[in-house]
Amino acid sequence: MLVAVLVIGAALLLAVTGAPATAQTSDQAPRPTAAERVRALAAEAAELVDLDLRLEAGELFEQAVAAAENAELSAAETVDLYLDAGAIWARLSRFAQTREVLARAEAALGQEDDPLRRARVLNLRGSLESYRGNAAAARDARSEAVGVLETAGEREQLGRALYDLAQSLIALHDYAAAVKELRRALELLSDDRIRRYSRISLGIAQFELNQVDDAEATFLEVMRDAEAAGDRAGVGWASGELGLVARDRGDYESALAWCDRAIAISREMGDHRNVVAWMSNKGTTLRDMGRHGEALEQYRRLRELDEGIETLWLQRSLHKMEAQSWAALGEDDRAEPLFRRAVRLATAAGDRKLVWESELELARLHRRAGASEEALASYERALDAIEQVRGTLQLESFKRDFLRNKVGVYAEAIDLVTAEPGLGGPGRGFEIAERARARAFLDTLAESRAELEETLPAEYGDRERDLLDRISELQARARRGEVDPAIDLDAENRRLEDELEALQLEVRERFPRFQGMRSTEVVTIEQVQSELAPGEVLLAYFVAEPQSHLWAIEAGRVEHWRIAGTAEIEAAIRVAFGELLRHDSEPRLEALGTELLGSWTTEAGEEPRSILVVASGPLHFVPFEALPLGDGRLLADLAPSSYAPSATTWIELRRRPVELEAPLLLALGDAVSGDDIDRLRAVGDLRALETLGALPHSRTEVESVARVFGRSASTVLLGAEATEARFEAAVPGRAVVHLATHGWIDPATPSASGLVLGAGEGDGDDGILQLREIVRLDLAADLVTLSACESALGELVTGEGMVGLARSFFYAGADSVLATLWSVDDATSARFMTAFYRALRSGVSKAEALRRARAEIRSDPATAHPYYWAPYVLLGRGDDGVAMPARGLPGWGIALALVAGLGL
Repeated sequence: MLVAVLVIGAALLLAVTGAPATAQTSDQAPRPTAAERVRALAAEAAELVDLDLRLEAGELFEQAVAAAENAELSAAETVDLYLDAGAIWARLSRFAQTREVLARAEAALGQEDDPLRRARVLNLRGSLESYRGNAAAARDARSEAVGVLETAGEREQLGRALYDLAQSLIALHDYAAAVKELRRALELLSDDRIRRYSRISLGIAQFELNQVDDAEATFLEVMRDAEAAGDRAGVGWASGELGLVARDRGDYESALAWCDRAIAISREMGDHRNVVAWMSNKGTTLRDMGRHGEALEQYRRLRELDEGIETLWLQRSLHKMEAQSWAALGEDDRAEPLFRRAVRLATAAGDRKLVWESELELARLHRRAGASEEALASYERALDAIEQVRGTLQLESFKRDFLRNKVGVYAEAIDLVTAEPGLGGPGRGFEIAERARARAFLDTLAESRAELEETLPAEYGDRERDLLDRISELQARARRGEVDPAIDLDAENRRLEDELEALQLEVRERFPRFQGMRSTEVVTIEQVQSELAPGEVLLAYFVAEPQSHLWAIEAGRVEHWRIAGTAEIEAAIRVAFGELLRHDSEPRLEALGTELLGSWTTEAGEEPRSILVVASGPLHFVPFEALPLGDGRLLADLAPSSYAPSATTWIELRRRPVELEAPLLLALGDAVSGDDIDRLRAVGDLRALETLGALPHSRTEVESVARVFGRSASTVLLGAEATEARFEAAVPGRAVVHLATHGWIDPATPSASGLVLGAGEGDGDDGILQLREIVRLDLAADLVTLSACESALGELVTGEGMVGLARSFFYAGADSVLATLWSVDDATSARFMTAFYRALRSGVSKAEALRRARAEIRSDPATAHPYYWAPYVLLGRGDDGVAMPARGLPGWGIALALVAGLGL
C-alpha cells in the first residue's frame, strides 16, 4: 500500500508542477494547462478511492475543485468532477462541502438532456440525505434516479442505483422492497465490489427478518471474498454486521471483537459514518452485558465525534440508547425525556423501528411508575409501529420471520391489561393476542380467496411457470440421480428460488390486489361471541414468558386464567410426547392436562357441545383430545373438537358460503416404495425419495374410503397412476380430497416441502407435491384428508403457529384439513379413516365424525393407546358436515340428508 501511495505521489507532483519527482526539469516539456492539472488531480483522487484511501482522495478532490474555477473544462467534465468529489465527501461526512458541489453540479448541468449525469445528481442527493440519516428523502431521490436510468437503459449504473435505493429502503425497514431491488441489482452489476456490498445488504435484510443463520452465512461468505480481493471496506462492513449477529446470540465477547475490528478499519479509511455506527453498536453490546457505565461513556464519545456533523440517525438513536442505560440504572427521570425525544424524532423521520423500541421502553417506565393507562397507550403505539413494518413485507415468510422476536411486546401488553383493572380485562387481552397470532396466514388466506380485481399480465404467469418448471425438472433429475456431478445442485436451486422470490415481490408491489390484502383486521371479542352458537366454546392460548394465558370464550361469557410460562410448558410437552409415542405402557399426561385444562374444567358451567382450540407456539404439538380432565375422562370424551390458527381465521373460514354441489371424492395412495424415509428426512436427499418405505395399507385405506363414498362418485389413483401430474389434473371440482402418502420436509427451503407422490415420465414431474404447488391447485374442497406422516407439522413460528402442509391446502381453497401430528401406524390408519368416513356418511359434523372414529379405535384394546388415535387433528371448520352421495333416496330425501349433514 505504501509503495502505491509513493508512486501516485510522484505522478501527482509531475502533473501539478510539470517536473518529475526527482526535481529534474526539461526545457522541452510543456507545462500542463489548468484544465490538465485538474484532470490529473481528479484522476489520482479516483485511484486513491479505488485503494480505499478516502481521506487522501477527499483532499485531492478539494484541490481539484478549487483549481477548476480557473480551468477551461467542458460542462460534462465540470459536472463529473463535482459529483465525484461530492460522493467521497458525503462518505466522509463533509456534508456542507457536499451540498455546495451538488448545487454547482446541478447548475452546470442545467437543462441539458443528459440522463446519466442527471441520475448521478439524484443519487448524490440521495447519498447526502442517507448519510445524514434522512432515509425518506434519500429513498425519494434514489427512486427518481432509478426511473431515469431505467429509461436510459444503462445496466451497470442502474444496478448501482438499485443498490443505493435498497440502502434507503432498509433504513426505512421496508425489507421486502429492499430484497427485491437488491435481487435486481445483482442481475445487472458486473462490478465485484458493489456486488459484494449488495450481498451484505441482503444479509442485513435477512438479519432484520430474523433469518439469523442465513445472515451470518452471507456475511462470512462476503468477508472471505472481500479479504481475497483486498477490499478493506467490505471486510470492515461484514465484520460489523457479524458483531450484530454475535450480539443477537448473546455472544457478547465476540460481538465486541467484531465491533472493534470494524471500528479500526473504518477509522483507518476515514469513514466517519461507519466509525460512529460500529461504536454505537459496541455501546449497545456493553449495555446488554450490564456494563452501563462503559456504555454511557461510549455514547458520550459518540456525541463528541458527531459535533458539527448533521448525522440525524445517530442523534435519534443516541437518545434511545442513553435512555436505556439510565433506565437500567434506575434513573427513570433521566431516561423518560430521552425516550420521548427519540420517539418524536423517529416519528418525524418515519423510523418505525426506533418508534416501537422507544415506545416499548416508555411503556415499561410507565408501568413501573404505576401509570397503567399511559403504559397501555405506549404499548399500543409500539404494536402499531411493529404492524406497520410487518404490513410492508409482502411475502408470508417475511412476515412470519419478522415477528419472531416481537411477540414479547404483545405478551407484555396482554399481561398489563389482564392484571390491571379498568384496561379492558380478559377481552382486551384476547384481542391483543389475536393481533399477534396468524396474521401472515390470515392475510394470505384472504388474498387467496379474493376475487381478482385485475388480471395479471400473461408475462408474470409465464415467468412463474417457467421457474417452477425448471425447479421441478432439476429436482426430478436429482431424484433419478441424473444430475451432472459438475453441477452444484444446491447453488442452482438457491439461484432459482431467489428468482422466484424476486418475481413474487415484484407482483405484490405492482398490482393493487396484493397491496390491498396486507392489513386484514382481526376480530373483537364481541365478534367472536356473536359467531359462537350455544354450547360452543373457544379455548384460546397465548404462550409466553414468564407466564402464558388461557381464555375460554362462549356466547355469553369470557373467562381468563394465567398458566405456566413457555419453558415450563415446553418441558411438560416433551415428557408428554414421549409418553404418547411409547405405546407399550399407559401414558401419564395428568400434569400437562392439569396445566392446560385444569382451570377451565374446574370452573366451567355446562359441558360444551363442541370445542375449538386456538393453540400457540409449542402447543401446536399437543393433541388436546388425549389430555385428562381430572374426572377419569379425556377431552376426547367431552365434546367434538377442532383447531384453528386464530379466532379471526376460524371466522373467515366459517363465513365462506356453503356449497351443496354433487360431492366427488379424489383419493390417492400406494405411490412409492422402499425403506429409507429416515435418510430422506435427515438430509433432504431427493434421490432418497425412491427408497421411501412402502405404505402397504394405503391401497386398502383408499379403496375402503372410495367404497364408503361410492365408486361412481370417486376417482382413485393408486400405484403407477398416483403421480403428481394425474393428481393435479383430477383435483378440480372435488368436494373431498384424500391423500394416503408420505410427507417430506425440505430443511433448506420449507416452501419446497410437500407430499411424496409418484414421478411421471416428463422431466418436470418430480413427484413432490410441494407447498408452493399446493397453493396453486384449482381446489374448492369441503375437506382435505392428509393421511401422511406428520402432515400437520412444519416450521414452528412464534406467533404464527405451524407452517406446514395443512396451511397450504387452506390457501388453495379447503375449508377443513384432517392431518396428523406424528408418524402413524398405517394399518390402524386404514381402519381409522374408514370409520371416519362412515361417520360422515351418517350426516354428523366433521368434528363429531372424527370423535366417533377415535372412539372406535379406542374400543379395541390393541389400539386403545393414544398413539394410535390421538395424532389425527381437524384444522379449520369442524362444525359443518360433508355432503355425501345419496344411496337410493328420492330427491327431497337427498336434500334433507344434505341439510342434516351440514348441521343447518
